[in-house]
Amino acid sequence: MFIRRNLTLLFVLLGLSLLAQEISIDLDRSSGSYKLGETAIFSINTFDAQGQPLKEGKLKALLSNDGGKVLSELTFDLAETPVPRITCSLPQPGFLRLTVPGYKNRKNRVGCSGAAFAAEDIKPGSDMPADFAAFWQQEIKAAEEIPLDAKISPMPAYSKEGSHSAYAVSFAAPGGRVYGFLTVPESDQPLPALVNVPGAGPGSSAPGIGLFANQAVFLSINVHNYDPLQPGSTAAEQYKELNKNGTYSHHGSSDKRKYYFHRAILGVNRAINYLSQRPEVDSQRIGIYGSSQGGMFALIMSSINPHIKAAVANVPAGCDHHGFLLERSPGWPRLVKANIPESSETAKYYDVVNFCRSLKVPVRVIVGFADTTCSPSSVYAAYNQILSKDKQIINEVDMAHSVKPSYAQQNDWLLAYLQDLK
Repeated sequence: MFIRRNLTLLFVLLGLSLLAQEISIDLDRSSGSYKLGETAIFSINTFDAQGQPLKEGKLKALLSNDGGKVLSELTFDLAETPVPRITCSLPQPGFLRLTVPGYKNRKNRVGCSGAAFAAEDIKPGSDMPADFAAFWQQEIKAAEEIPLDAKISPMPAYSKEGSHSAYAVSFAAPGGRVYGFLTVPESDQPLPALVNVPGAGPGSSAPGIGLFANQAVFLSINVHNYDPLQPGSTAAEQYKELNKNGTYSHHGSSDKRKYYFHRAILGVNRAINYLSQRPEVDSQRIGIYGSSQGGMFALIMSSINPHIKAAVANVPAGCDHHGFLLERSPGWPRLVKANIPESSETAKYYDVVNFCRSLKVPVRVIVGFADTTCSPSSVYAAYNQILSKDKQIINEVDMAHSVKPSYAQQNDWLLAYLQDLK
């Protein structure tokens, strides 16, 4: 599988030490992208505590199928090979991940790098259930039969006369509620609106002020079933209680109607419907953006909610839950990692891959080739299913699970696109 040129690759016992404080992993091609049949060359530079190149010691490196199956374990003697180079290839579309355990890459603070091979041809690890669309249509319809019970509370401390008004909001959803914040700029005409779902964690505890220079109404909606402004309990405390018996992203995974994100998806969908009806909002100019968990919701909402006209998803989570069947790493939350048969079935109904199969609005997706949380193969597995004729993916070759200026740039594109809609 792997072609090694001008290298002596020694396989030795573990337990060898490396004194480097940092490493830098470089590819021979700045794009990090290769065709099938081409070879990629990883170069590893090591640095001591003073930032000087190491000239002795041992270095261990692992090549894997994007964090899944380990394909090769390599150990180098830096006295003989001060800058180890690994030449490798992949016979099927996917990503090769090079990991140097225990050390941080100067470029992304994780000890790994990734190379793409025909990424545009990556396929998901499972097929879509025949009743996927019917299931969500039924769930959305059932949710709409529940009174919305919208609670909109002014927040004077976050409002500014002549500029904007801020509100705490919540809406009923099957099995509970969703909570968030709304910021409405003062304007004599309806404005575009932008929606954001935060990444994994306790969620937002305050409205977004000054975002997009007050050029759009802004709605931030959390996924959790608790009020972040609950008197006597902080969002962090409630979040800790929520996860005391396991991370929320796996709660109820044995039943697709009791899974944690069932209420969240339907609740966020209802919040967007509410937003579209506000007089300050131009219902034909609503977009959504988010990172990680928020990127997951950006793609899901773009698929199921007709009010969403465009989206940006940075390192989206929830993609390719069954990627492990192809011996590669699925994206967070790795829903079927616990090997519970019921969770495997549930995962098919929450896989972003399957929502993307009906996504037709303009969309921008950002992927990190060194992302160990939302693996690049999982992101591409979803992106490749998007039907939109106006879609782009931005490859951040050196990025881990993070954000780069490209995220802000694409959010600027999103606002400009909405402003230009007539």
